[in-house]
Amino acid sequence: ILKLIEENYITMENYFLDGTKMEANANKYSFVWKKSTSKLEAKLREKIQETLQYIQELTQLEAGTAQKEANEDPEITEQNLEAIAQKLEEKVEILTEEIEQESDTKVRKEKRAERKKWKKPLKLIRENFLPRLAKYKEQNEIFGDRNSYSKTDKDATFMRMKEDHMKNGQLKPGYNVQIGTENQFILFYTIHQRPTDTRCFIPHLEKLASTSLPMPKTVIADAGYGSEENYVYAIGDEKEPRFDFLIPYGSYVQEQTRKYKKDIKMRKTGPIVKRMIVLFARMEEK
Repeated sequence: ILKLIEENYITMENYFLDGTKMEANANKYSFVWKKSTSKLEAKLREKIQETLQYIQELTQLEAGTAQKEANEDPEITEQNLEAIAQKLEEKVEILTEEIEQESDTKVRKEKRAERKKWKKPLKLIRENFLPRLAKYKEQNEIFGDRNSYSKTDKDATFMRMKEDHMKNGQLKPGYNVQIGTENQFILFYTIHQRPTDTRCFIPHLEKLASTSLPMPKTVIADAGYGSEENYVYAIGDEKEPRFDFLIPYGSYVQEQTRKYKKDIKMRKTGPIVKRMIVLFARMEEK
C-alpha cells in the first residue's frame, strides 16, 4: 500500500468503506443463543437456591433449631458450591461409618434414611449444578458482546446473509468483513463478529489507525454506518476532526423527497435524530 501511495496510484484522500458478510465453514444448525443461555442459567440458579434452602433446613433439623436462622444466603459460585459439596461428602462419610458400625437393624435403617437425605443434594451439586454452571460460564465467555455463536466455529456469529436463496431470512454463522478501498485497490480490511456495519465502523478505523498506513482525509460510506456515535467519533474531541466523512444517516435520503417535506407526520423530531442532523450538517459545511 505504501508503494502504491509512493507511485501515486492512491492518495488516501477518499477512503470508501463497505462491508460484506461471509458465511463461515460451520454447521448452520449449531447455534447457541445468549438469550436461551441466560434463561437456562436463571432457572438453574433458582433450583440451586431451593437446594441450598433444603440443606439449611436439614442442618437446622439436625441441630434441633425450632425456627429458621437469619443466615445470609451464600453467593452462588462454583467455589461456594464445591465447598458445600465437600461438607456434604464429609457428612455422608460419617453416616456411612456409623451404619457399618451399627448392629441394630432398626437404627441402621434410620441412618440409611438420614444418609439418603444428605446424598440427594450432594448428587445434584456434583452431577448437575457444578457441570452446568461451568458450561454456562464458558458460553458467556465465548459470547462476549455477541448474542450467538456456532458450536463448530465459536468465533462465528449468526447473522442474515445478503444471499438468501430460501427467502426466509434464515440466520447463518458468518463474519462481517469491512473493506476500505480507493481507486479499485483494497487498502485495508478487518473481520468482525458484529452483524451490523454501524458497530464495525469505529473498530475498523481504530485498527487502521494502529497500522503504518496514513489515516484518510475523508471516509465515504453508505447509510448503514450513519449513527450519532460514529459521527461523534469522526468529529473527535479536538479542534480538528479525526477525518471528514460523507455518511448519510438512515432517513437522510427520505428527508430530501418532496413528500417527506410536505407531510409533517413523517418528520422525526427526537433528540438523537436532531443531534445526528446537526452533526451531519457540520460536516457538509466543510
